[in-house]
Amino acid sequence: MPDDDIVLPQDHDASLLREEEYYVVCPACGQAFDIRCMAEALHHNELGHEPYDLDS
Repeated sequence: MPDDDIVLPQDHDASLLREEEYYVVCPACGQAFDIRCMAEALHHNELGHEPYDLDS
């Protein structure tokens, strides 16, 4: 494989999202959550879940 086929992270043109674009509303429970938070994202991926407890 030639070296010019290797894509390094700095080669990506990943445009950053605005802060509010990191939040989505869960269609199941209606709670907005941060997609960057793995715990919140996994919680909202479960069927039949309640809103995520942000106090814990």
